[in-house]
Order: sequence, then structure tokens, then C-alpha cells
Amino acid sequence: MNRCNYYTCAASLMMMSLVACGGTSLEVSSIARTSNPTQQISSLEEEIQNARQREVHILSPSWFSKSEESLTQAQSMQREGKDLNGIFEAVAQGKAQIEKAKATADISTSTLPDAIEARHDALAAGAASLETPFNAAEQNFLRLTKEVEEGNVKWARNNQEKVASQFKALELGAIKKQALGEARQVIEKAQKRDAHKLVPKSFALAKQKLQEADEFISKNRYQKDQLLAKANEALFYAHRMSSLYQYAAGVQKRSPEQLALWTEDILSGIAKVAGAPDMRNQSFKTQVGNIQGKIEGLQKDQQFLVEMTNQQSDEISVLRGEVSALEGMTKSEQEAKERLEAEKRFNRLYSEVRTYFSPNEAEVYKQGDQLLIRLKSMKFPVGQSVIMPSNYPILTKVQKAIRTFGQPTVTIEGHTDTTGSKALNEHLSRERAESVKQYFLANQTLRENKLVSVGYGDSKPVAPNTTAEGRAQNRRIDVVISPVETPLSSE
Repeated sequence: MNRCNYYTCAASLMMMSLVACGGTSLEVSSIARTSNPTQQISSLEEEIQNARQREVHILSPSWFSKSEESLTQAQSMQREGKDLNGIFEAVAQGKAQIEKAKATADISTSTLPDAIEARHDALAAGAASLETPFNAAEQNFLRLTKEVEEGNVKWARNNQEKVASQFKALELGAIKKQALGEARQVIEKAQKRDAHKLVPKSFALAKQKLQEADEFISKNRYQKDQLLAKANEALFYAHRMSSLYQYAAGVQKRSPEQLALWTEDILSGIAKVAGAPDMRNQSFKTQVGNIQGKIEGLQKDQQFLVEMTNQQSDEISVLRGEVSALEGMTKSEQEAKERLEAEKRFNRLYSEVRTYFSPNEAEVYKQGDQLLIRLKSMKFPVGQSVIMPSNYPILTKVQKAIRTFGQPTVTIEGHTDTTGSKALNEHLSRERAESVKQYFLANQTLRENKLVSVGYGDSKPVAPNTTAEGRAQNRRIDVVISPVETPLSSE
């Protein structure tokens, strides 16, 4: 190395020790001429990336920005084949600047705890979607951290409460938007159609439920389960009002006879599906009683079948023990035989269950000694857990699959995509899985102690959430069937 160039480099680095932000000195350590420039640049880039993850770019914006400028300068000089001295100077300065940024960020963290916490809470609630007010609050926050960089710590501390209040208001607004946005839109849309004139009582009740939910959130923004319950109630009454409005609007267009025939058509359709006799020659009250009686009879019949199945299962277990004793087999021999028979039976039933579903309805997999049914055609209304009649056919097939295995243990898993907050996704997936469980209980598919529901939110995707198709695949219900431990070896 040329001695003159060496001293020139050293002198330049010494001069850089006075580079500052607001007059603060910056200590720059020289880099050996024998160092690898690519490695030095990569090292600085990694330090900057790590600092960004720690939010240093927010807590010390000026110093962080300077370190990025130094990195860009070093990268540009390397691409242009400039002298190593200049590259090392830029890297050394960038490293000193990022260290200064991290030190300043620590001061900001201890000086502005309330503002930082409020900002994090607002972001977690989705306040960034409120672009204009959020950007205004963000600029005020950056002013605080820049004042810390300038050494005006006392001023920053004294003014952080104003910024914290801004972020708290944004957090509340974001929570309300996410929880009540749909209900508010339904009511506003209905009002534009004069629903308040056609169904005034239902409209007033929907607005009341929305107001109650809004007031509850204002006072209890962190009581998530109760908050979601209030929000769901408001949405329920908003959609109920909208449905009643559409019905009332339709009634206005019908003559009395058309309305009576329309009602009769609904009742006769239900009676036909339930297998009840045709009683259209009777009063509507009698027709309703006819349907109710038929349904009650079907429920009793189903209960009888369930009890008989359970009884037979218990009897088979007793007979199995007797057969084992008669055969004179050792316990280990009996267990080995049962394992083999269980495996054969499981594979046979797996093949049988696969034939129940079309490719568009569900996918059936083996998971060790468990069977997983991924319901592709199971759909819920957006943001809701109610099971619509369109899902009954696929759930009936799942019931058949479950009963094929006798009395297995069944886990219903709810999954969502990444749209919305994790808390909302976990709650929604849990509620949807529970709805499916309650459907199976209502239809006496299994005893309650045999059914488990769990919600995983967006934690177990089966496709990328970056596309609409991927998100649709991730919004799903999985049913996991675990056969009884003791197989029917005598089957």
C-alpha cells in the first residue's frame, strides 16, 4: 500500500470523527486495508436490517437514514470500481452511524414508553388502514424521536402524551371499524333505501344494537371476547333488519292470494323434505303442527338408533373379551392380532369414505392412524360462524363418514386466512369449528365427549395467503377422525 495513500485515508477517517447530527460527535473506527470490501458492505447491510427489525428507523430516524445513505454510497462506489479507501470510509461511517442510531433508539425507548406502547397497540389494531390520521400521528411521533436525537429529551418526554393520545384514538377507531364496519354499512345501505320507513321497529333496534356495541367498545376495548359478542350481535340485528326489509318490500308487491300461496309453498316444501303428509287442505296452523310432529318423530327415531348403536358397541367389546379367552391366546398375541386387524379395517374404511365425496366437496387423507376430511365446499358468510342450509349436504356426508367408524373421537378444526387481526381470526375459526360441533351434536352424530372443536386462526395455512385462491383454500374446516383404540378384530 502506498504510504501517502495510507496516511490520506487515516486523516480522512479522523476528520469523520466529527460528523454529527445536531452537533453530536460520531466516533468512526477505521477498517483495515486488507479487509474484503464485499464482506464489509454485507456486514453493514445486515446490521441495518437487524436495526430496522428493532424499529431503530423509527426511534432514531435521522441517524438510521444516514447509515442507509452511507451503505448506498459504499455499494455505488464498489459497482463503479472506485478506490477501496473511499469504500471503507463509507462503510466505517455507516457502521458508526447505525451504532449511534441504536444507542439513540435506546434513549427514545426509555424516554417515550407511553407513546411507543400506544403506537404498537394502534398498529396491532389495524390503525394503519386509517391512512390520513395515522400518517399525521406518525409524523408527530417522528418529531419526538428526532428531538431525542437532538438532545431535547425533556421536551420529547413532556410532549409524548399528546402523541400517545393520538394513537389511542386511532386504535379505538380501528377496533370499531373492524368490529362494527359491516354492521354500519348494512344499516347505512338500508337507510338509503328507506328501510327506516318500511320496517321502522327493526331499523331502530338494529341502530340501538350498533350504538350499544359502539359504547361498549369505547369503554372496554381490550375485552375481546365480550367485544366480539357485542359486535356479532349488532351485525346479526343489522342483517335481520335488512332481510325483513327485503321481505316487507316483496310483500308490498304481492296480492293477498299471492302472499298466501307463497307461504303455503314454503310450508309444503318443508313438509315434503321431512316426509310429512300433504296437508295443504288444512289451516296454516295445522300444517305447521304437521311439520313439527314429523320432525319430533324423526328426532326420536334417530335417538333410538344412536342408543342402539352405543349398546351394540358395548356388547361387542364384551364379546371380544370372551372370544379372546376362548381362543387361549396370550395378551401380547391378542394385541398383535388386534393391531393388524385394526390397520386392515382402517384402510378399508378409508377407501370407503373417499367414495363419499366428490373432488369439489372434500379431500380425504390418512394421517397416521387418523383420517382427515378437508371440507372444500364448506362456506360461511363473511365474518360469521352460522351454518347455512347450503352446507347441510356436505355435513350429512361427513356424518356418514364418522358413523362408518362406529364411535370414533372427532376433532373439528377451524382455519382462516390472514385477513384481519390474529385475535379475530382465532376467535372466528374457533366459533366456526364450534358451530360444526354443535351441528353434529344436534344430529346426534356422536356423544358430546367424543367431539372436540378447536380454532387455529391463520396459523396453519395450506396455501399462500398472497392470492385470492390461496386465501380461499386457507378458509376451511378440517374434520379429524380418530378410530377407537380397540378394533373390531372379529369383524
